[in-house]
Amino acid sequence: MKDLFEYTKNRLINNDEFQKYPDLFRSEIREIMQEIILPGLAETNFFDNNAFQGGTAIRMLYGLKRYSEDLDFTMKKNKINEFSWKPFADHIIEYGKKYGVDFKYTEDHDKFGNKIIRIRSDSLLDMVHNKKIVPVAFTKKGNRKKIEIKLESNFSLPLREKSFIIYLSG
Repeated sequence: MKDLFEYTKNRLINNDEFQKYPDLFRSEIREIMQEIILPGLAETNFFDNNAFQGGTAIRMLYGLKRYSEDLDFTMKKNKINEFSWKPFADHIIEYGKKYGVDFKYTEDHDKFGNKIIRIRSDSLLDMVHNKKIVPVAFTKKGNRKKIEIKLESNFSLPLREKSFIIYLSG
């Protein structure tokens, strides 16, 4: 992904549906953001103890015909209590800068103990605004809907070989 604008433009202009449906356009932008976040994570030791799973993993690796809004991970060893997204999120922010993407994040957890971050950025919307790639109404500030990606890591017993989990390594 050497030139993020060209990559984004080519994905958007090659599908007429993105010109007609703002929700589909936002889903495509979200997926491009996910495609930046995952290699950023792979540059760290995140995948030493986390496996990529869920709908986004199936879509990206096997062509599932539906978008997913989040990135789900399961820990291989139970280290959930000592896990923090902060060092990984900080790296994602630096990694995004290589492509001109300004990521921001908030870290959280849920009532089940899952560790969560929410990553957002307007950079891709800013990049395509006024370029006549999609209707300007889709990207105009004030009209925009927030594009956010939730990353969630948990520990589920037991992690078995036959489970449908995708392992990535850096």
